[in-house]
Amino acid sequence: MPRFWHQLYRFCASFQVELRGHYSAERIGNLGKYLQTASTLRSLFLCVLSPLPCLVLVTLVDCVPLASPQAGSSANVVFWGRTYLSAVMMARAVLEQISVVVPGLGLTPTQAAVITVVASAAAVSMMIGLSSVVGFPLPFMLDLGTPAWIFTLVLSFGFLFGRKLQQNDALRNELQNFINAVNVPVILMFVYPVYVYGFGRVGDLAQNFYLIILAVIRIVAKNWTSYFLDTNYDLMPQMMTFNVDVFNSIHD
Repeated sequence: MPRFWHQLYRFCASFQVELRGHYSAERIGNLGKYLQTASTLRSLFLCVLSPLPCLVLVTLVDCVPLASPQAGSSANVVFWGRTYLSAVMMARAVLEQISVVVPGLGLTPTQAAVITVVASAAAVSMMIGLSSVVGFPLPFMLDLGTPAWIFTLVLSFGFLFGRKLQQNDALRNELQNFINAVNVPVILMFVYPVYVYGFGRVGDLAQNFYLIILAVIRIVAKNWTSYFLDTNYDLMPQMMTFNVDVFNSIHD
């Protein structure tokens, strides 16, 4: 019997990505240097002020007055401008991670800016076009605009780095693994609407058990991310937090 419980524990622990890996010696060394040189006041100051620009930007975007939805898509230019700005921030965040994680790619700030502007414009153009056919506000707007956003990103990378990726297998695999890890929130954008629909279709008693599916989705997403990050243990905490935990909390 103790052997059974031990095997059960090992089986459950195998799904806990938080128990895998370790921080690199370089990161531990950098932390030690920072603790020796930075004061407590400076550390607290950075913790408080670091998220401030994002909060201010999001607040300013939400404060912009919008036209009535009944006025239609053409009258909601400000709404589409706000949507474009949100797409730009998401694209820029992804490209910034790629430039840090895959330095061999040689993605320059200018290239990242151009890709961000073009990909975001393609996504919003797709949303506007669909809203003229389906109606405004467009349901599942982010889900419908994402394919155009991804297609433009892939096309841009093929145009800028296609030859380099063909000649360097290790670089290509490194970029593919990271993109697969970043695709987790993209996939969840399509999974959660189906989950919410199913949750609303079952009875009150069944909804209590239906919540288990949400936990399963979260475990699968974390293990997916961990698999493609492989030994990049330094990246796992932030990738898990923002791509899975924060995204999951929005739909809880």
